[in-house]
Amino acid sequence: MELQRAQAEGDVLAGHRALLDAFRTDVRPLCSKVRADLGASPEPFAAFRAGGYAERVAAARTGGKAAAWL
Repeated sequence: MELQRAQAEGDVLAGHRALLDAFRTDVRPLCSKVRADLGASPEPFAAFRAGGYAERVAAARTGGKAAAWL
C-alpha cells in the first residue's frame, strides 16, 4: 500500500523506505507458525538433522559406482 501510494505520488524516497521496511521485516516467526499449523516441523533444518536422512542416503551410496556422463 505504501509503495503504491509513493509510486502514484512520484515520491522516490518514500518508495525506497517502503521497500527497505519490507526487506527488513522478519517473517521467520510467521513461517514457523504456518509450518506448525500445517503439521510440519516449525524448524525444518532441525527436523532434517534429527531425521537422519542425510546419514541414511550417505550409507546407501557407500561403495556404489559414481555417475559418469563422459
